Amino acid sequence: MEITFGELDVLLPGQVDWKKFSAGTEFVVPANASFKLKVYVVTDYCCSYMQIGASMPGMLVEPGDRIKKEEYLFVTEAMKMEATIQAPFNGMVK
Repeated sequence: MEITFGELDVLLPGQVDWKKFSAGTEFVVPANASFKLKVYVVTDYCCSYMQIGASMPGMLVEPGDRIKKEEYLFVTEAMKMEATIQAPFNGMVK
């Protein structure tokens, strides 16, 4: 989740301490996990989930890597045509 405005406290899955996040920061929550929020001021955030795959093996990034929007993730080639896949948003490779 990317915080675009405001500030909030988050209790992430498996954690005991609350962490503060403000505009320009982000945190990652695993799929199908729950978390808790404490919101003290008006806060905007963007929550995105997307699974990106390739038709052929090969990677430029590894699981656990943090990626930025428009960063190159991988290149596929088929029938002499090449397709470069870019990250649609900031995140972490699973």
